[in-house]
Amino acid sequence: MFNNIIKGNYVFTEPWWTDVSLNAKDLISRLLITDPSKRLTAKQALNHPWVKGEGAKNHSLEETQNKLKEFNLSRRKVKVR
Repeated sequence: MFNNIIKGNYVFTEPWWTDVSLNAKDLISRLLITDPSKRLTAKQALNHPWVKGEGAKNHSLEETQNKLKEFNLSRRKVKVR
């Protein structure tokens, strides 16, 4: 995953990204641009609609928290000796 992000090859995988707002995905996409001259500056990022709270979804974070827990559990590797 890390190597794909470095190359600019990433996707917002379902179901973890289903409830993430389009504004949040837009900000992340603009911050992960590999060409520094095209990437958002810190000032531009701070003025992004998502950072300003515009277009945020008004729903319970409980489902989001559960999805984060599922994601973290799926990343764990079992070592067998």
